[in-house]
Amino acid sequence: MLTFINKNEIVFAAGKFVVLQHLHNQKTAFFEPPFVAGHAATRLGDVCAIAITPKRNKIAIARSAHSGLHRTESSIAIYSLQSNSVHVSETSSLEPIRALTYDTHSFSSLAFSHDGTFIVGQSTTSEWTFVIWDWMRARRVATADAHAKVTRIAFNPVDVAQVSTSGGVHLRLWRLAEPTCRPFATFHSANSAVRFVDHAWVGKSDGIVAILDNGDVQYFSHGELIRTIPSLHHGHMLQCVQSFMTSVVVGGDRGWISVLEIDTFQGNDMHMTRRMRLDTKETILALSIDAAGAGFICATPSTYGAYDLSNMCLLREDDEDISLILYSPLPRLSTMSSMAVSSRKHLIATTGKRFSGTNHSVCLYGQVNCTGVLHHAFQHMIPSCLDFHPSGHEVLVSFSAEVHIYHVLCESLKLAFEIDVKHASTVAYSGGGNYFCVLVDDKSVYVYRSFGSTEPLLVGICPVNEANVTSLRWGVDDTRFYTADDMGSMIEWSVGTDGFFATTQKTTTRTIGLLDRPLAYTTIASMRNPATGTPTIAASFVTDDDKSSIHVWWLGHISDTPIKSKDIDAKIVALEFGSSGVICAGTSDGSLLVFSWEMDKTTGVQRIVEPIIFDLSPSSIFSLRQTNMALLASTVNGSIFSLALEVHKPMIASREATKSEITTRSLLQSSACTHFTVALSADELCLVDRASISEKNLRITDLETEKEQIKTEKDILVKLNAEQLNLAERERQNELLVVKTALEAKLKAAEDEMQAKAHDAHSTLLAMKKDHEKSLQTMQSIFATKLSSMNETCRELERQLTRERERVDDAVFGGEEKMAVVKQDLESTHTKQLAEIQAKVDSLTKVLKLKESQYDELLMQQNEDHLFHVTSIQAAIERGRVEHGHQAESAKNSISSLQQQLRMMLNAMNTKDEQMSSLKADYLRLQKTVEALQNELVAEQTKAAKAVAESTRLEAQVAEQTRQIESLEELNNVRLCKLKTLKQTIATKEQEVQDMRVIVEELHEENSSVVQDANAMDDAQAQMQRKVRFYERTMVDQKKQLADVKAVVAAFHRDLGTLIEDDQHGHRLKIDAVVKLYYKYDPSNRKGRVIQREMASEEAIIQELSRQNKCVEDHRRKMRQRLESMTQERQKLVSVFSTDNTKLLRELNAMTRRNRDLQQQIVMLQLELNKKSGSKRRLDISASTPELKEPEVDEHNNNPEPTITTNVSKEPPIYIPCGLSADVREQLVPKTLSEPLKQVQRPRSSKPRAVATPEAVVTKAKPRPKSAHPTK
Repeated sequence: MLTFINKNEIVFAAGKFVVLQHLHNQKTAFFEPPFVAGHAATRLGDVCAIAITPKRNKIAIARSAHSGLHRTESSIAIYSLQSNSVHVSETSSLEPIRALTYDTHSFSSLAFSHDGTFIVGQSTTSEWTFVIWDWMRARRVATADAHAKVTRIAFNPVDVAQVSTSGGVHLRLWRLAEPTCRPFATFHSANSAVRFVDHAWVGKSDGIVAILDNGDVQYFSHGELIRTIPSLHHGHMLQCVQSFMTSVVVGGDRGWISVLEIDTFQGNDMHMTRRMRLDTKETILALSIDAAGAGFICATPSTYGAYDLSNMCLLREDDEDISLILYSPLPRLSTMSSMAVSSRKHLIATTGKRFSGTNHSVCLYGQVNCTGVLHHAFQHMIPSCLDFHPSGHEVLVSFSAEVHIYHVLCESLKLAFEIDVKHASTVAYSGGGNYFCVLVDDKSVYVYRSFGSTEPLLVGICPVNEANVTSLRWGVDDTRFYTADDMGSMIEWSVGTDGFFATTQKTTTRTIGLLDRPLAYTTIASMRNPATGTPTIAASFVTDDDKSSIHVWWLGHISDTPIKSKDIDAKIVALEFGSSGVICAGTSDGSLLVFSWEMDKTTGVQRIVEPIIFDLSPSSIFSLRQTNMALLASTVNGSIFSLALEVHKPMIASREATKSEITTRSLLQSSACTHFTVALSADELCLVDRASISEKNLRITDLETEKEQIKTEKDILVKLNAEQLNLAERERQNELLVVKTALEAKLKAAEDEMQAKAHDAHSTLLAMKKDHEKSLQTMQSIFATKLSSMNETCRELERQLTRERERVDDAVFGGEEKMAVVKQDLESTHTKQLAEIQAKVDSLTKVLKLKESQYDELLMQQNEDHLFHVTSIQAAIERGRVEHGHQAESAKNSISSLQQQLRMMLNAMNTKDEQMSSLKADYLRLQKTVEALQNELVAEQTKAAKAVAESTRLEAQVAEQTRQIESLEELNNVRLCKLKTLKQTIATKEQEVQDMRVIVEELHEENSSVVQDANAMDDAQAQMQRKVRFYERTMVDQKKQLADVKAVVAAFHRDLGTLIEDDQHGHRLKIDAVVKLYYKYDPSNRKGRVIQREMASEEAIIQELSRQNKCVEDHRRKMRQRLESMTQERQKLVSVFSTDNTKLLRELNAMTRRNRDLQQQIVMLQLELNKKSGSKRRLDISASTPELKEPEVDEHNNNPEPTITTNVSKEPPIYIPCGLSADVREQLVPKTLSEPLKQVQRPRSSKPRAVATPEAVVTKAKPRPKSAHPTK
C-alpha cells in the first residue's frame, strides 16, 4: 500500500498507522484514526486498504475491526490533503474529516470516483458485498453482493454509474441502479487454475487492463476482449498494475517492470513499449504513478524508490537492469531479532534476516532524522543478540560459537576483538560501559571488564544453579545487574570490594501456575528514582492462561513486598520505564501498555493505575528502549516506532519524600566508608549536576575516540588502496600478457588460414572461369531465341489490355449513372423513414415526460410504494425502448440491403473524410494550443515586468544598505586600530617588566646550578682518587703473591728435575725422596704432616707425579686467568675514569661560558636600571674561570697501563657564582639583588649518569639559555 501524492510526498502503511512522508527532508505525519463512539480510541485495527482521489486532494483509509474487541465493525476515514502537508504543517498528525462504518471484518479494496464524490468499498463478508457511499453526506447509495472473491474494485473514469470488480477467475462490470448494482458483463479466465490478480481503467476511455497470475495481460474495451499479451515477464507472476492517461505500468516477481501503451487511434490496440528489471531482482509489491506521469514509485520487500520515465530509452533492448532512487534509509529486515540504542551518540542498532538471501545483517540508524548510518552483512554467521556501547563506538554481537566486538566506523564495522565463548545467547553493556555480561547456555553469566582499546578481561562467572535464566538486565549503574530464572527467582548481583560480583538480594514471584510450579519473570526493567535517588526495579511474568502481571520495587529492595498490578489479558514480552516514571510494556499482539501511578488516599501507598493501550503493529513487540529523546519500540516484522510520551503531571510522588531527612541520616550512619572531607559556608557552596559534567567528559572522550578511529580508518584505507592498486596493476599486466600471447597465436593461425583459403580460392576461380566461358556461349544462344518469343507475346498482351480498358470504362460510366439514381431514391426513402421515427420518438418523449411528472407526484405522496411505481415506469420505458428498437431494426434491415451494395464504393470516400476530419481536429487543437501559449506569454511578460521593477527597487535598497554598512565598517576599523595600538603599548610595557623579572630569576637559577654542579664534580673527583689508590694497593699485593708463587714453582721444578734426571741415569727412584718432596711443597700443611711409608711400584710413582704435574698446570692456568681478568678490570676502570673526567671537564667549561654570558647580561641590565632610576651602581666583575684542556682518550689502545697516579690538592677550590674562582683564604661574596632569591634547585643536567662499557662518546650541543640571547 504505497501512493504518490505529488513529486515530494508519498503515503504508505507502517504497522497499524498510515504515514505521510516528505521525500527530501524525511519529515513524517501520521493520520489519526477515527473515533468510534462506545469503543476505545486507542484500539486500532489493521490498515487493509488505501484510496486517493484523481485530483490527489482526498485520501481514504480503511481499517479492520480490532481482534480484541467484541465487534465486527470496520471503518473508512477520509482525510483532506490540501491543508495538511508535511512541508506546510508543523503538526505531526492529520485529523479525519469524515468517518464511515460498515458491519464487516475488513475491506479488501477501496476506490474513489473520478469526481471524488463517491467512494466504494469491497468488504470481506461471506457474500463479498461492496458498498457505494456519498461520503460528503455520509449516505449509503447502493449495496450489492459479488458472490465471489474480489481483490480489486474501481470506478469507470468516464461513467460514475459503472463499477468493475476482479478476483478469482472473474472480471465483472456493474451498473448502478439504486439501491443496488447489477452486473452487465462478466469475463472469465481461460483456465480455472488461472486467476485475475489486478486490473485498472485506462485514462479517460472505456478500456480495462487486467493481469493474471500466469503472466498474461488482457485489454478489454467496450465490454469486449481486444488483445492478450501472453507471458509478459517470461512466465513470471504479475503482482500489480497502474495506469496514467494511455500508459500502463505492470510490476511482477523477480523485479520485472513493463510499460505498455494503449493506441486509441488504431482500433484500441495495446502493445509493449519497454520491459525492464530491477538490479536487486526483488518482487514488486506495489506501484504508484506520479500526478504528472513523469515517473513511478514502487515498493519491494526491503525498500521503496522512484524511477524517472525520462531515463527510459526506447532504442535499447528489453530486459535492461535499472536502479531506483531509494528513499528508505537502509534495506528493511524481514525478521528482526534484537535492538540496542546508544545513550550518548543517539544511534539505534538492529539485527535480523534480510529478504534477499539467507544472510543476517546489522543496521545502524540515527535517532534524530531517521537516517541510515551503515549496513553490515554477516557471511555464514547468525547473530543471536547485540548491544550498543553507551558511547556509540562499539557494538557487541553474540554468535553460537563466539562473541565479537566491532568498532563503528564511518561506513562499516571493523572487528576489534573475538571472545571464545560457546552458546552465548544474550549480551548486555552496563550503563557506564565499563562492564558487559554474556549469558552462556542459559545457566551462567560471564562478566567482562571493557577497556576500549585493549582486549576485555574476564572478571567473574556468576552461576545460577540448576535453573535456566529467562531474563538479564543491568541496573542503573555499573555495580549491579539482575537475572530471572524459570524457577520463579530474581537475583541481584553486586560488585564487592574484591572486584567480583556476588548475590546480594533474591526474591520470587510467589505465584504458582496450573502445573504446580512457580511462574518465572520474563522481563526486567530498571530506572533511577528521581525522588529518592534509589534504583526502581520492575519485572513481569506470564501465567499459564496468557495473562500478565507486573511487580515493582519502588526503593530497589527486591526482597521486600512489591507493588503489584492487576492481571492483564495480554502476554507481556518487553518492559521499560518511560518518561516521568511511567511503565511501558509491549505485548505479543503488537500493543503498547502504559501504566501510570497514583496515590491511594486511604492508605497513602502508591498503586499502579489501569493501563492505556496503544496498538502499534499487527506483529509482536520484542524490545522497548527509552532514550532521552523518545521511547523506541521494535517489532518482529522489522518496524521501529519512535514514541513521545507526554505526561501532563508528575507521575512520581513518593510517600518516602517526607522521610528524606531521616533516610539520609540513617544512610550516613550505616555506611562504614562515609566521612566528611571539608565544611563550607553557604556562600561558598554550589550544586553541580554530576550527570552533565560526566556526560561532557564522556562526549569529549567519545570525540577523541572517534578521532582516533577515523585516523586508524584513514591509514587502513590508504594501505588498502595502495595494496589494491598494486594488485590491480599486477593483474592488469598479467592479463595484458595473456591477451597478447593469445592474440599473437590467433594472428598466426589466422594468417596461415588466410593463406590456405587464398590458395584454394585462386584454384577454384580458375576452374570457374573455364566453366563460365563454356556456359556463356550456350546461354547466349538460348537467350536470343527466348527474347524473340517474349517480344511477340508482349505485343499480343498490349492489344488485349487496350480492349479491356475500353470495356471497363463503359461499365464504370454505366455504374455511376445507376448509383446516382439509386442514391436519390435511397435519400428520399431515408428522409421519410427518419421523419416517421422522429415523430414516434417525440411522442414517446412526451409520454415519458408525462410519466416522469406522475412519478414525481406519486413519489412525494406515496413514499412506501415508490419501488413498485419505479419498476412499472421503468418497465413501460423499457417496452417503449424495445418497440422503438424493433422499428429501428426493421428500418436498418431495409437500409442495410441497399448499403451493402454501396459500401465497397464509398470506402474510399470515407477514408478521405476521416483524413479531412483528423486534419481539421489537429488544426483546431493546434490553434487552441497557440492561443493558450499566447495567453501564457502575456502573463509571463507581465510577471517579468513586475519582477524587473521589484528587482530594481531591491537593488536600490541593497546599494543603500551596502553604503551604510561600509561607513559603519570604516568607523569600526578606526576604533579597532586605536584599541589595538593601546593594547600593543600596554602589552609591550608589561612584557618588558615580565622579561626583567624572568631574566633575574633565570640568573639566580643558573648561578645556583653552577655551584651545585661544581661541588658535585669535586666530590666525584675525590671518590675517584680513593678508588684509584685502593686498586693500586691491590695490584701491588697481587704482584707480590704472584712472585712468591713463581719462586715456589721454580724450586719445585728444580727438585723434580733432579729426581727425573737421577731416574734417567739409572738410579732407582725411592719413595722417600718423593715423600720428602711432597712434604716440602705441600701448601696446606708444610710442618706437621706425617705420611706412612708404603711400598709402591714405579707405576704408582708415575701416576703420582703426573697428578701433581696436572695440579701445577691447573694452578698456573687459574693464576694466568685471574691476572688477565684483573688486567681487563683495570683497563675498564681506566677508560671509565677517563670518560667521566672528560665529561666533567666539558660540563665545567660549558658552565664557565654560560656564567660569563650571564655576567655580561647582568652588567647590561644593571646599566639600564641605573639609567632609569638615576642611581649609579656598578657590579664588580672578576676574571672568569679559565678553560681546562680535555685529555685525549685512545679508545683503541687495550694495553694495560702500569699505574695511574692522580694528584689531589688537599684543599679543593671553591666555585662561586658569576665564574669567580677564589681560594679558601680569600672569597668574594656576591652582591644581593633587590628581590629575595629563590631556593637553589638542582638543574636537569646534574642527574647521576649510569656507568656502562666504554663506547664512543657522542656529545650534543646544549641549547643556549633563554636569558643568554642578546635580543631578549
